[in-house]
Amino acid sequence: ENKEYSAVRGSTEAPFLNALADQYGLAERYFANTHPSLPNYLDLVAGRDFGIDDDGEGYVLRGRTLVDQLEANGLTWGAFMEGMARDRTAPCRFPSRGAYRKKHNPFAYFARIQRRTGRCRSILPFRRFPGALATGLPNLTWITPNTCHDMHDCSVATGDRWLRRFLPPLLKLANTAVFIVFDEGDESDHTGGGGHIPALAVGPTVRPGARARASLNHYSLLRTIEDAWGLRKLGSSAGAQPIVGIWR
Repeated sequence: ENKEYSAVRGSTEAPFLNALADQYGLAERYFANTHPSLPNYLDLVAGRDFGIDDDGEGYVLRGRTLVDQLEANGLTWGAFMEGMARDRTAPCRFPSRGAYRKKHNPFAYFARIQRRTGRCRSILPFRRFPGALATGLPNLTWITPNTCHDMHDCSVATGDRWLRRFLPPLLKLANTAVFIVFDEGDESDHTGGGGHIPALAVGPTVRPGARARASLNHYSLLRTIEDAWGLRKLGSSAGAQPIVGIWR
């Protein structure tokens, strides 16, 4: 959350993230789309921000998302939110509490998710993640740390240590790519719309030491996911540059 590329890449506070960047794939010119957080999250799952330019919790959006595309193609998904209270029954709202913030949970804003109990049950507290990992993760797995572990309210070093504890088992999963992406940069930096941010691709599908040097953004990541499974394109992902040149 809210970190510029220069605050992480090469920082002594982020030894694990930098080791991952050296070992796997790094997008050297990845830019957030805007400020503040929420519209960037919406771009990642829907390809558009619906004209939203704040972090409000009351929006109920009627567009399609990556969830619709995945399910239409027989693919599974799950989202794990650190600190979130579980809400198993529609309409599920997933309001903020403690160090969990709804603005970092884009799935919670869409009517087509809120109003379907089956989809509500695919959005889980992060404490359920170890069990899901043990039994087999869905095709697409989304993880949002709390506002300390995502570096928003705590130091880069704190987030780096959290990632070191959490990530290693995922690096052993065959045919898997893990994207580690910040939502936006410093609010004073509007380069690319929302700042130059760290973005990594790690795991066995990524070439060692690979670098993506094209200008990329959140639509690019959505496009990359859609291309991987042959999904129809959502919103502005249709015209986005996918992440290429880093895959085995």
